[in-house]
Amino acid sequence: MTYKELEHTYSQTSPEQFTSFMHTVKKARNAGGLTLFGISNMLCRIADSEIEECRRIGSKGNAMDADERQRLVMSSKVLACSLVLLCESRSRKEARIRSLLFLEYSSYLYSRKYDLTEVMMNCGCYAMTTPGFTWSMIETSIGTDMLVFKMLGHARFDKSQKLEEVSMDGAGSLSLKNGILHISSAQSRDSDVIAFSNHNRTIEVCTRNIRDERLKASNMDDISAVDHFASIFMQVQEESKKTRPKKQEKELVRYGKYSIVLGKEQKDDSGLAYLECTPLGTLYDGTCEIKEEELVKGIFTHELIEYLYEQDVIENAELVDEEEPPLFSIREAYKAYCRKQADADVIDKRVYEARVIDIFKGSTPDKDRVRLISDKGYAGLMRVNGEYRKGDIETVCTAFVHPLGDELFINMDKPAFDCNEKPGGFDGESILEDFTVTRNDALANLDGKTEAPDMSSSANESIVKSVATIISLSSTDDSMERFRNLLSAAFILNVAGDSHGRDTVLARAEFLGQCLRAAEGIPVKDKRTSLRLDEREKWIVSALGFLEKPDDCTGAASLLQNASDEDEKEIAKLLMLHSLSHTCPDDVKCKPEDIRRRICMVLGVDDHFRGTEYKGGGKYGKGELENVEFKASYVMSNKDGKPDLYYQGRGQVFEAVCGFMNKNGGTVYVGVNNYGDPLTAEGYGIKGDLAWFSKNFDTVKMTRSSQLRHPLPHSSTANRTVPSSVH
Repeated sequence: MTYKELEHTYSQTSPEQFTSFMHTVKKARNAGGLTLFGISNMLCRIADSEIEECRRIGSKGNAMDADERQRLVMSSKVLACSLVLLCESRSRKEARIRSLLFLEYSSYLYSRKYDLTEVMMNCGCYAMTTPGFTWSMIETSIGTDMLVFKMLGHARFDKSQKLEEVSMDGAGSLSLKNGILHISSAQSRDSDVIAFSNHNRTIEVCTRNIRDERLKASNMDDISAVDHFASIFMQVQEESKKTRPKKQEKELVRYGKYSIVLGKEQKDDSGLAYLECTPLGTLYDGTCEIKEEELVKGIFTHELIEYLYEQDVIENAELVDEEEPPLFSIREAYKAYCRKQADADVIDKRVYEARVIDIFKGSTPDKDRVRLISDKGYAGLMRVNGEYRKGDIETVCTAFVHPLGDELFINMDKPAFDCNEKPGGFDGESILEDFTVTRNDALANLDGKTEAPDMSSSANESIVKSVATIISLSSTDDSMERFRNLLSAAFILNVAGDSHGRDTVLARAEFLGQCLRAAEGIPVKDKRTSLRLDEREKWIVSALGFLEKPDDCTGAASLLQNASDEDEKEIAKLLMLHSLSHTCPDDVKCKPEDIRRRICMVLGVDDHFRGTEYKGGGKYGKGELENVEFKASYVMSNKDGKPDLYYQGRGQVFEAVCGFMNKNGGTVYVGVNNYGDPLTAEGYGIKGDLAWFSKNFDTVKMTRSSQLRHPLPHSSTANRTVPSSVH
């Protein structure tokens, strides 16, 4: 039997006839015309031809129809058959790929039944000796449910025979080795900066930013800490793209993309400013120029010059004219930057300061527009609704982004009258900081030597995508673990360069994160709602906002009218009850905590419910928050209770201080336990610190006075206030 014949037989097989297809395979094997390896190879090729279609079907989730489900089941059975044969032939590497693919399909079909993570880790790291099911089980099974169940309980692995490491470097890095999946925010594997771990520490997520105390999500189960870490993690991954090899030295070719180093500002005959530039990583060593043009609607090239600096580098500039001097356009690079930044501001509904470039006069007064440049350096237009002068600083927000043909329109508007958000400040010296890179970064991008193609790279990519899907869909009763699973899957897909899959998983994580915020009694972040959330999720996120607005009876009543399914109706009724109990306490008596708990039960996050006694922060809260940090002592080490000023004060406390100062500020409480309660023991906390400073005052004074150039007060006169703040 040839592969063509087997493929034709499979294409003619319906789900009901799959057993006869297996008989055909078994008959070919018994006839001796094909080796065990040959038959398993044919089955693997059939399975490979179905991967993209099966992933498309699986991404539908519950929306897949009966025919699509049957097709997914058939492909899963083909993989199961190949697994049995691969284990018999001891094809360990192939077995890893097929077993992970089988588990991926199973997670599409039975994601709410099984936690596949442990067996997935074993499949990825160790040689499989048996998949846990037999050929006869595959023949008799109607679906794949029994096969998955058997695999979870009976799959066997030879852990003395470890498979080679699966690793991938992209925006961040990933490795699968020795039973541990390690995900890093950048191309770095520092095992001592783990942020959180799942599944008995088999999945480790870490960041390169070791100095930021606010990334310590591992020590808490607080949604705000993990959510904040996820944001920082993705930002670091975006930054790490700058160090990836991109280009090698080459000749200038028209319409090619290059990194250009900005030169000095010049004036043409009409007095209009323009910039000289030099292309990096090319054979051309002369001076070039940047083309004068409208970049996005409302701003021209020369109007950016005052915000750019000599020796800044703009990547992806396009050579539009090869004649001397060569002419580069930064239009497409700037448009891409503007769209990314503006889209983010629309989603966040961010308020910021923008500078007036000029007033555009239309053919009629209603077509007049103010031309502005934002605090992130992208330009926009706003209707004229007052007196404006060039150079004025206005507080605005981005209303919407509208690409029209080759043009990009970014529309700005005045923020809502009741907006109390502090606007992002306009700093003309740094507004294009994220649009440009340094010369060193640009050279690192260009000088990185492209390695020889890795024959296993495509296999690794398939493995990594399977792993991400299995993690994101594996069942678990812990809602916070589900949230971490989704984030881990999104981080993996980002490393693999699957932006669509990453955004889809992040949307699911964002929705679950909003539900967990409600469970912890933290206001939902409605303004950050992703455009990728489905209508039901958007409705629920909007509804959860009414937990913080009990006075709005009218809004709560409107939820009842717009509710479409039973869960939405139940949530709307509870929010209406919450509102009535607040506005009419004598007639309706319900505790807000009870209402919130019942809503969490509907959303499936009641396991993470926290009453007011669990809220963190403050003086004295019950736990740390992203802007609150508790430290027991400035001198006494947490490890052994002995004095260690360098580790504790200069290390632990100063790291927290630096983390807050580099972000949005925060408060460090020194002399309190993990729950924020003051430590009163004589030899520990503030009392222990003061006693040690008093005993060692002369030594500390000599060291510190030489550094600070002024005398130090004795500890007996020092401020004994427990909390120490950093803003």
